[in-house]
Amino acid sequence: EQRLVDHLFKGYDPTVRPVYKKSDTVLVRLGITLHQLIDVEFKNQVVKSSIFIRQAWLNPFLKWNASAFGGITTINVDPKRIWKPDIYLYNNVDDQTGAMNQFDTHVTLSFTGQSMWLAPKILKSSCKFDVTHFPFDEQKCDLKFGSWTYDGFHLDIASEHPAKCEGDYKKFIKGGEWDLIGLPCRRNELVYICCPEPYPDLTYTIILRRKSMFYFVNMIAPCFLITALTLLSFYLPSESGERLTLVITNLLALTVFMLL
Repeated sequence: EQRLVDHLFKGYDPTVRPVYKKSDTVLVRLGITLHQLIDVEFKNQVVKSSIFIRQAWLNPFLKWNASAFGGITTINVDPKRIWKPDIYLYNNVDDQTGAMNQFDTHVTLSFTGQSMWLAPKILKSSCKFDVTHFPFDEQKCDLKFGSWTYDGFHLDIASEHPAKCEGDYKKFIKGGEWDLIGLPCRRNELVYICCPEPYPDLTYTIILRRKSMFYFVNMIAPCFLITALTLLSFYLPSESGERLTLVITNLLALTVFMLL
């Protein structure tokens, strides 16, 4: 293995894009696994999530003949030794977690030139919440990934599963007040006023549905019951003292309930 490493990195420059021609495009296939939803901050419009990120690309400069090196087909190397795509989370709200090219985990190199980088990550992303239908609401929060410096002619990004653009959430840890409904993704291309080149991104949408039973039992049902008792007071005789007593009791009950 040492002989193979010496062979691969002799004269190799990790700052150079892995293409033979300047006009060639590096295709990065990206996939994520949503492991856990750590926090949903409505006040700050932020979602904190734990994910596993997978990035794969072809590096023709790091290919070898497996039979010439003892049948070795894959090796793991320090990411600082090779070129890596500068994929960032565009809607990141934490400058310590937005970069997808600063992991400590090793990169797996294949004799075919394929590079695979897997790493865990805690992300804090911005999300616009709509609570119009609270507590029976659904929220959609995006994770928008793309290159920070390369345009689409130099670095393209696509889903690891072209046939079905979707993140993996089979091992999602359920809990809290949200159910995970889906994790679809879509590829977008934007052309900015400053530049004629397209800038692609891959956006994963976390679809969440609030668990409404808690709010129904502790908020909606008590309010409905107090209101119903107030309406029933009209069936009592107006000259009866119990009518006034019931209304005042309902008012006090509602006041105490709102203060809880």
